Amino acid sequence: PHLATLTSAFPASHSSQLPPTSTLPSPPMWLQVSEHARWLAEDYPQHRALRKLQLEALLALGRYADADLLCDQQLQVTPEAPELLEATARLTFIRSGVDAALAALSEVDLEDEAHVESAELYGRLQAMRHSEEEAKAAMLAADAAHAIDCSCRALALAEESVAARQAFALLLARAL
Repeated sequence: PHLATLTSAFPASHSSQLPPTSTLPSPPMWLQVSEHARWLAEDYPQHRALRKLQLEALLALGRYADADLLCDQQLQVTPEAPELLEATARLTFIRSGVDAALAALSEVDLEDEAHVESAELYGRLQAMRHSEEEAKAAMLAADAAHAIDCSCRALALAEESVAARQAFALLLARAL
């Protein structure tokens, strides 16, 4: 009954359609979700929606080491699991920024419908890279207003990654 309650909104066939963490519950609720998901994972270790929910909870709580450990353990059993590949790339983005995350996604078949979240992450990363390049070009052209706009756009997209935010904040500072 607990598994059905916890995952009813996220059936296994639709696990890639989870809303982003910013639209989901507050940290106290995420803590509860994480604990229930961990407990249920003991009985259902390969349930994709449950695993995805557990990863989302860990990411929302900033428990990146726990998310890394879960990904590493599960990737040994299911190396092609889309939710694990996306989570690994997302963790790489959070810690190391755009280029490292793009490298992590280089082996993922982004055309495969199973990897829709990885494709969305890739698109967001490419948008950040494009905004960064556009800002640099605007600075070379002495168009400070456009450089600031592009830097702010990249900064907004990089909300989740300290490494990326630092790089884009420096770019913004140079544009100012």
